[in-house]
Amino acid sequence: MNFGKLKKTALNRLESTDIISQFIWDLKIHNKLWPGTWDLTSLVLKKTLDKKIIFNSNIENYLDIGCGQMAILGQYLKKKNPKINVTSTDLHEDIVNCAQLNIKKNKIKINLFQSDLFENINEKFDLITFNPPYVSTLIKQNIPPDNRRFTSRYSGPKGTEITEKFLKKAKYHLTPNGRIFLGINCFYIPEHTCLKLIREYAYKLEDVNKIKFNTSAVFIIYL
Repeated sequence: MNFGKLKKTALNRLESTDIISQFIWDLKIHNKLWPGTWDLTSLVLKKTLDKKIIFNSNIENYLDIGCGQMAILGQYLKKKNPKINVTSTDLHEDIVNCAQLNIKKNKIKINLFQSDLFENINEKFDLITFNPPYVSTLIKQNIPPDNRRFTSRYSGPKGTEITEKFLKKAKYHLTPNGRIFLGINCFYIPEHTCLKLIREYAYKLEDVNKIKFNTSAVFIIYL
């Protein structure tokens, strides 16, 4: 086994071990559709929330799009700062149902519902986070279409299709001083490509957050 495969295997094991996940996120995991409940990009988003938001009283309404089977970012932020109104959404009904079970058993009150990006959302938010699919379909393997764990990683030939749809619509859901934390694994989408998209969709860049030895980055952007 080469180093790349060994690293990936080790990471998958970390992501799939509930006791490690509970330690990192300070949340109990009660129900899962597949083993992993977070990824490299989730860790950088968590670090960015810790650094910028957890104790920031100016944030009243927070939206996490593509919340996943745990709604882990929404649960984490609500637990750390109960005063913030948290909304979490996902495209897939089974993922939303799974997240709802975890939220209920953790006794954390957040708004959770199914939505294709902003399709069912009318409000504006002080903070929006998104960890989009960013793998090109050109390298897609022979994966069954109902395998949600893998099919949700792909985003068109360039790997940026869903990110571009998000950037096109997100500006209409930001408050005047609102921020977006856009998490991208730059192993798949180079940082310069992300910065180009941010400019093309008329956003300004405030900061780029990273973690050492982690290929993901969080782009903090605003209008």
